[in-house]
Parts: sequence; structure tokens; C-alpha cells
Amino acid sequence: MRVDFSRTIVSDPTILQTCLDSICAIENSTFNRPWSRADFFQEINDVNSRILVLLNENQLRGYLFSRLAVDEISINKLCVHPDFRGRGFGKALLCELFDRNCKRCRSVFLEVDSQNIPAVSLYTGAGFSVIRVRKKIYANGADALEMVYKFPRRS
Repeated sequence: MRVDFSRTIVSDPTILQTCLDSICAIENSTFNRPWSRADFFQEINDVNSRILVLLNENQLRGYLFSRLAVDEISINKLCVHPDFRGRGFGKALLCELFDRNCKRCRSVFLEVDSQNIPAVSLYTGAGFSVIRVRKKIYANGADALEMVYKFPRRS
């Protein structure tokens, strides 16, 4: 069942700093090899980082960390709080990233664990396609799927 929700997606560095504890909590509950607080702090303060956090009912529900290089973006982290998955929050973060960068970028790249079926479905549903498979890259023996989304050509 889909739930209607009001949401706010922000990228303001001051708000990102206040969300850091929540980001770390979600990260630690989700990943076997989570980023550290210092990793996130460094990303927040990097001029090439493109970061979005999704707030719902004044609580952090998800985040997307990416990096801009000339006319390409690499998504380094996209995560939604485990209790709020399947409600469109991940898609909302991707759509916001696309909307904010469609005029200046040609493509968005990411890597995902091939066994993370919900994430693979999210990305393929958003228009990403697999460009390379790296065999048995993850600790669980899973392959890594390198994926790309290409923005429509501009006139």
C-alpha cells in the first residue's frame, strides 16, 4: 500500500549538518560497511558534492550523496530509512537529483549490489541501464552492476 505523504527535499549545508546524526543512524542500520561520520562531514563540505535529504514529518527519511564532475554525476549513496522503504522516497530523491541537474549534465552513474533487488528495481524503473557487471565484488559474493542514466539530449 502506498502512503500519501508531504515531503521536503533540502540541500542546504546548515540543515545537512543538523541531520548528520540521523544520517549516520540510518547508514549504520543499513550497510555492512557504513560510511563514518567523518566521511559524511567531508562530503557535506566538499564543493563538488551534491547532497539531498528527504524530510517527512520533520524527520529524516532518506538521503542521496552524489558528486558532480564536469557534466556527469556519480551517486555514491542513496538510502531510505528501513521503516519507510517502498513508499516512493527513493524515487523522490532520484527525481529531485534529475530535476536539479538535467540542464547541466549528460549522465548519472552508480554502482549497486546485484542482489539488492529493490534498489536495482528503483534504478531500472527510473531509466538507468546496466553498462558493466563486475563479478563477485561485494563481501557477500554478489556482482556489482554499474549503471547509467542518460539525460535526453538538449537542443
